[in-house]
Amino acid sequence: MQYRVVLPKGLAPAQKLPAVYLLHGGGADFRSWTNDSDVARFAENGLILVMPEGKSSYYINAAGRAHDRYEDYIVSDLIADSQRKFPIEGGREHRAIIGISMGGFGAINLSLKHPDLFAFAGALSPAVDVPSRPFSIKRIGQWREHSSIFG
Repeated sequence: MQYRVVLPKGLAPAQKLPAVYLLHGGGADFRSWTNDSDVARFAENGLILVMPEGKSSYYINAAGRAHDRYEDYIVSDLIADSQRKFPIEGGREHRAIIGISMGGFGAINLSLKHPDLFAFAGALSPAVDVPSRPFSIKRIGQWREHSSIFG
């Protein structure tokens, strides 16, 4: 799985910093945070930004797609891999998760399900109603997509 990392300039050797995991919204990808905003400037405040690919997953383990295990990917693989490859300080107190729309749903869901992992969670326009949206013939494609994710 691809992900993008932004490091601050002038990082001292052996220096470790807190990480902010940024979850993109639906229709976007792991490049969107840096391509479509100036979020990279926050790294200059002594943070490492980690932006994973989430496709259209809502960052959960999909009910109807056995191979779509995005929750497992974030909590088990991404955090460990990014800490191994980059100078990220370990421990909950040095880790935050933030998302927009679909990613906002993911940030809230992951932080509530795994309170031991994140000291802070933020959501911008979170799509928290998606699992309970009623069937609509006008949005049958969206309903099918969400059904395969949420069951």
